[in-house]
Amino acid sequence: MNGDPSIGNVPLYNLLISIALGALSSLVFLQVPHMHWAFAIVLGIVVALISLVVCTRRIMKAIRPLFEQAQRQAQARQFKLAIKTLEGVGAYAKWQFLLASQVQSQIGVFLYADRQEDAALEHLVKGSPRSAESQLVLASIHFRKGDLDKVKTVMDVTIRFNKKQMMLYNAYAFMLNQKGSKEEAIGVLSKGLKVDGDNDPTRDNLVKLQNNKKMNMKPFGMNWYSLQLEKPPLSMMQDQFSGKAGFRQPKRKKS
Repeated sequence: MNGDPSIGNVPLYNLLISIALGALSSLVFLQVPHMHWAFAIVLGIVVALISLVVCTRRIMKAIRPLFEQAQRQAQARQFKLAIKTLEGVGAYAKWQFLLASQVQSQIGVFLYADRQEDAALEHLVKGSPRSAESQLVLASIHFRKGDLDKVKTVMDVTIRFNKKQMMLYNAYAFMLNQKGSKEEAIGVLSKGLKVDGDNDPTRDNLVKLQNNKKMNMKPFGMNWYSLQLEKPPLSMMQDQFSGKAGFRQPKRKKS
């Protein structure tokens, strides 16, 4: 299943409509006696911005239930239904900025969870670098294919957009270390600690690498194991099926 090929065509109708309304408003304001042309343009820009905000809110109100429905379907492992629901969201891609790449990202994640790695890759490469989850999946695919250069490209960009996501630094370091680039892995973890120096899993993994020991990714839970780079312990699999596992940052130790 490759999804809707129309997802990704981006005329951004709401933006065009807002610009048109702004331009029309400026022309109307110019007809007002003693109205300075610069002020008329400013008022037109204000109208355009208000129009853009209203259009965006209307689109988001329409698509939010579809995203929520797709998530529920995916949690029930009804991936085909979830993807079909997201393709319905794709119908709005021509209206909303960045929506097309968000849909591509989510479809890619669902396909990956459904063990359709090649199909997932087609969507993930078109996804948003702001989506930490989908970009981690993309990097893990490149990792298993042995393409470390693509792993670096994906992770460097993703971290730039998600600097506070500590799992990104740890997953990146894990992949680098596995490919024999321990010093680069240490550098990535050190960079993460500059962002959040109190993050215990990151600090612990840095010490482990410095002492030539295996990294411990268990604190990142099923978020990590869903990348299929390590097998989860049996106890964690039981928690996953009982609904205890969730998408969250690992807790910090109390000082």
